[in-house]
Amino acid sequence: MSYLHCPACGRAFNVAREPACPSCRVRPGAPPPDPTDDVVTAAEQLARAIARATPAQLAAAESQLADCDARPALPAPDAATVSPSPLNVLRAIRTAIAPPPAPVHVVLLATVALALMRSARGLWRR
Repeated sequence: MSYLHCPACGRAFNVAREPACPSCRVRPGAPPPDPTDDVVTAAEQLARAIARATPAQLAAAESQLADCDARPALPAPDAATVSPSPLNVLRAIRTAIAPPPAPVHVVLLATVALALMRSARGLWRR
């Protein structure tokens, strides 16, 4: 029997019967498939999931991502040559999920402006 482990998914298959892996269709000895399409598909799926999630579900997802930040997965074999790390991708996803922080300087400026207007109105009445 000529069994071989697929370099992409790791499943064993009979090379004599199947020229390519039956689960992921990668041929042994062929260059690995380009993950660009997978990344784009995953990003589109994430955008659809974020659009239909409730704020509570987004908060739960953010806490799970924080747990993933604490225990990162193993890097890819050629991760030294790739600039974006898995942690940077997780941070980017988490910032996309998280609501933007309240602009403190705008609130403070509005409060000061209202206080000045009230004091100026009091001076004009005299």
